[in-house]
Amino acid sequence: MTFGYYDKEKFKGEMHWNDVKFKYMYGVQLDDIKFNGKSTNVCKDKDCLITFDSGTSLMSVPKWATANFAEHGIPTSDNIVKCNSEKDFGDMTLVIGGKDYL
Repeated sequence: MTFGYYDKEKFKGEMHWNDVKFKYMYGVQLDDIKFNGKSTNVCKDKDCLITFDSGTSLMSVPKWATANFAEHGIPTSDNIVKCNSEKDFGDMTLVIGGKDYL
């Protein structure tokens, strides 16, 4: 994670910049969250922000988002879903600024 600058030696490809909407926590606009390429429309009709926290390995979301995930059969701490492997649900993709981030 980098804020305001980048070192061209440390990555390949294009740099994508996103406007900070919530300066206190570096929140940027979140468009959607996909599981296995399928949209959850979690941010449809909502003003969603995502903050990047390099100090935690957890992802927290509002209660309405966990309800949305449950509707799509996605497990959360409140919605246990029996599975054989974590691969049963595929990849999670964050859609930020119209770009998919796997």
